[in-house]
Amino acid sequence: MRGLSVNYRENMDSTVIITAHKAQTEEILMAIWSQVLGQSPIGIDENFFELGGNSILIIQVAAEIRQQLNGIEIPVVKLFQYPTITRLAAYLNSVDSTSQNDLHLKSRAQQQKAALDARRAKFPRF
Repeated sequence: MRGLSVNYRENMDSTVIITAHKAQTEEILMAIWSQVLGQSPIGIDENFFELGGNSILIIQVAAEIRQQLNGIEIPVVKLFQYPTITRLAAYLNSVDSTSQNDLHLKSRAQQQKAALDARRAKFPRF
């Protein structure tokens, strides 16, 4: 029984962390939407497009998400698929850390390749 209670406790702790992270993500998204839409307050279950959002504003939202959520690159199509703060936060939190690490590594690899290309352009071999 003790093993079960330890596992149960570990699951409880991870649930608390996930819930806290989701709430933090929702708060950030509410601030972004409020800024972009020029409205306050915004409910977490309100639809972005029903609040007056459009395709131009959704691009601004994607840029703000990238800036405020540690460089997370979110495809604009995902913002159309998840038009409420609740659903978008759930999506962002469900993206597992390995895929985020893969994105970071890809970005870093692209940066290194660009630096190498620049160096080669500056110092071409004869």
